[in-house]
Amino acid sequence: MIPKASDMSRAIFGTPPRSTLRIIDEVNRLQPMFSVSENLKSVLGSVRMPSYVLDPALQSAASAALRASSLTGSQGFKGILGSIQTPSYLSDPMLKSAVSKALEVSSLSTGLTNMLRGSSMINPKIDGPAGLGFPVSLFAPMQSIVDTQLTSLKGFTGLQASLLGDLSWISELTKGLKLGRPHLPSNWRGVETEPDELEDEVRAILEEGIPLAWVPSARVIELLLAAPDASSRRRVISNNHKGIVTSCERLVSRLAQKRALLYGDMIRKAINALRDGHVEAAQSLATNVLDTLVTQHSKAALQAPLGVVTNVASYKKFRKRSWRLTLAVHPVTTIMSGRYTVDDRPDGYRRNATAHAITRHQYNRINTVLAIMNATSLLTCFVRDTPAFD
Repeated sequence: MIPKASDMSRAIFGTPPRSTLRIIDEVNRLQPMFSVSENLKSVLGSVRMPSYVLDPALQSAASAALRASSLTGSQGFKGILGSIQTPSYLSDPMLKSAVSKALEVSSLSTGLTNMLRGSSMINPKIDGPAGLGFPVSLFAPMQSIVDTQLTSLKGFTGLQASLLGDLSWISELTKGLKLGRPHLPSNWRGVETEPDELEDEVRAILEEGIPLAWVPSARVIELLLAAPDASSRRRVISNNHKGIVTSCERLVSRLAQKRALLYGDMIRKAINALRDGHVEAAQSLATNVLDTLVTQHSKAALQAPLGVVTNVASYKKFRKRSWRLTLAVHPVTTIMSGRYTVDDRPDGYRRNATAHAITRHQYNRINTVLAIMNATSLLTCFVRDTPAFD
């Protein structure tokens, strides 16, 4: 544990002036932030973190923070306290070493929080931070403490604001700690709006057979919300299909539940078929995975009979339960509906047209991507948010 600066300074130098003690006491109020960082480090044990844990934005933020707040640099405490003259004992090597270590661990924990939206830490060929499956609840206390400490920092009791210097690095450092929205899947963390604020638009997208849980990315979600009509949204899917299927591949590769492994493997094979140009094979396989999930596992997952799951009128039922379920499940009500012949031309991707009425109109790249998206979204939902594969 980091020793209190005031206790250490008194032991070495005697009692400092009251104004200095006030500054030290305020610095001590930041200690819980470092304590959380140490706790997080203890959770990870002796794992050696690779350099790619921090994405470029977080590397830049941590670097800026350490430059501004470093106690080992030539300016000492001036990075935090501006041009105030500070007593010499604030540069004591023991104190500098202790707080510098805390800052290092705190910066590391900032990067680790971004793991929640990650790819694969085990495979260094995959860019981005790692998705180790940490629950959001693990990081929530850190977010709460950081919020509290930043509020405290802004209100240094009895000190002029000019003493604090430039604290813009704090906002940069804590950008990666936005861990709210536990009611939403991780792909919504970067979306500026909430589904509640645009519920009509969100529901319209879902009822076009486009899932919004776990995939696609936040950027694609915002493009879909901004698109004026269904045809524009299909263009968004087409223009971003490579990134979408890569996201699907990463998601299913991180689902470790034994009973879900086969379905994840089948989705990866559908993705490989699409990449190899075998659109029809990819769409058929992904549709079979989706159909199996809906017909064989939805009752265990959702505690509702198949007729309820596939009924469009069930929107309100699932909406009351959670957005996480609704964003993954509701597209199924459209995809599983309708009976088709080869003379029919349904709008969008349909399971029954894919299985029973093979046409070039139904088998195409956009519908294939939608089949893969829905299979991935529903499988991830069932694994992470339901007991279906426990």
